[in-house]
Amino acid sequence: MSIVSRTARPLLILAILTLIHLESATACPYCFGTGSAESSVTEGARMAIVTLLGVTGSVLGAFAFFFFRLLRKSNREVTDVDQS
Repeated sequence: MSIVSRTARPLLILAILTLIHLESATACPYCFGTGSAESSVTEGARMAIVTLLGVTGSVLGAFAFFFFRLLRKSNREVTDVDQS
């Protein structure tokens, strides 16, 4: 059995199962956009998305700041050693 057939067989089965159960694979009316735009469910989903994006962005920003500080500190130590 070749590698191609080992990887293609599960993908083919997944595609067939998705086509068979296509209705259950679609989004709910609120996520799809046919629900009321001003309903509490839609507003709650929007606020949840904003909150999750804010948390994710702040954590990634903190990591970037940390590595930027490490880079600056290592560059400063290298220049201090060169001047000695």
